[in-house]
Amino acid sequence: TLWVRASPGMNRIVASVYDALRNSTTGVPLADLKSSAENTEAATREVQSLVSIVILIFAVALLLASMGIYGTIAYAAVMRRTEVAVRLALGASRLHVARVVMNEAAGQAALGLIVGVVGGQLATAMIPEATTPLAMPPMDVVMLAAVAFALALVIASVAPVRRVWSMDYSSTLRE
Repeated sequence: TLWVRASPGMNRIVASVYDALRNSTTGVPLADLKSSAENTEAATREVQSLVSIVILIFAVALLLASMGIYGTIAYAAVMRRTEVAVRLALGASRLHVARVVMNEAAGQAALGLIVGVVGGQLATAMIPEATTPLAMPPMDVVMLAAVAFALALVIASVAPVRRVWSMDYSSTLRE
C-alpha cells in the first residue's frame, strides 16, 4: 500500500506517481487509485452494513421473543382461568388480575434476560479473538436491549390480559 498525500488541487502529481509506478519494471501489481475520502467512505459503508445486519437480527430476535412471551402469557391465562374468575368474583381490580396473569411470564422473561446477558458476556470473554473494543457491547446498548425486551413483554401481554378482563367469570365458576 502506498499513500500519497497531496492537496486537493494536486491530482496531477498523484497521477504522475501512479503512472511512474505502473510503468516501473518491478512487476508490482497496482490495484487502483483511490482518494482517502473514498477509502473512508468504503469503510463507513462496511460498518453501516454490519450495523444494519445486527439491527435486523435484533429485530427478528425481539419478534420471536414477543411471540414466545405472548404464548406463555396466553397459556398462563388459560390455565389460571378459574383462579382469575374467583378473584374477579371476590372483587379484585383489573390491574390486580393483569398482574396475576403477567407475573409468571415476567419472572421467566427477567430470568431469561439475566441469563442471556451474563451468558453472552461469558461467551465473549472465552473467545480469544474477541478482544477487540467492539467485542463487548457497552452497557447502554445492553440497557437499551433490556428496555426493548421489557416493552415487548408489555405489548405481547396486552391481548391475553384483555381476553382475561373480558371473560365472563360467572359462567367460568359454574363450569
